[in-house]
Amino acid sequence: MESGGFAMRRSVTFVGLAAFAAAGVAFAEAPEAQPSGFVVPFGFARETINADGIDEVTAIVRRFLSSGAGAVSLTGHTDTVGDPRVNQALSERRAALVRRELIVRGVPSGAIETAGAGETQLAVATGDGVRSAANRRVEAAVLMPGVRPAADPLQPFSFPLPPQSPRD
Repeated sequence: MESGGFAMRRSVTFVGLAAFAAAGVAFAEAPEAQPSGFVVPFGFARETINADGIDEVTAIVRRFLSSGAGAVSLTGHTDTVGDPRVNQALSERRAALVRRELIVRGVPSGAIETAGAGETQLAVATGDGVRSAANRRVEAAVLMPGVRPAADPLQPFSFPLPPQSPRD
């Protein structure tokens, strides 16, 4: 589409909320704007999903299939016990394990993004070398079509706009 000699882009770019917070802008989020968050727990140094974790995986699948969602974002985490490089790899394997469980239960593989955060994004702040069940987890967010989380919350993300009807 052209307008005054310029090609118009059919997408909107938003800056993550963290960028607004960094700039000192304060506002309240509407409840419907909040992502659907799920937490799959893991045992110490484990890569197996327990019964509570299976229940959470099932809830993720139900939300994805019933909501018309476009993607599931998974991020694995660990506590602070052990070498950070080992924890990074463990967090990635945990996210991959949850991904496989989602696929087996009907979520398309192309709709799932995985990442590992190791011990860098603790749910509960602890010192180094502290076992914390709350920190051993995979966080999952079910996202609507076209919305993808920014790799860096300070970076903008884009999603396509619906097509417009031609104007007379």
